[in-house]
Amino acid sequence: MSEKHPKPTKAHLRRRRRNGTGRNRGGIDVAEHFQQVRAAKPDSYWVELYRNAKQTLAANPNVLTAKLNLQEAARELRRRGISLDA
Repeated sequence: MSEKHPKPTKAHLRRRRRNGTGRNRGGIDVAEHFQQVRAAKPDSYWVELYRNAKQTLAANPNVLTAKLNLQEAARELRRRGISLDA
């Protein structure tokens, strides 16, 4: 008969978290990860996203994805110090 595995202790889980193995992985948190993903994209991507969202919202003001894209692009462009109010 196979015996059940003992439940991992708190200390064991803590070690696991530090090594980055098992269920509770170590590593960077989700917010930090997405910040890095955003930072990796070129300025032109955000400018394009902003313009497309503006255009979509002008045609149909109820498109949620366009609203969210506009918000995110505006935030990212502000962070990079680029202004599109030309």
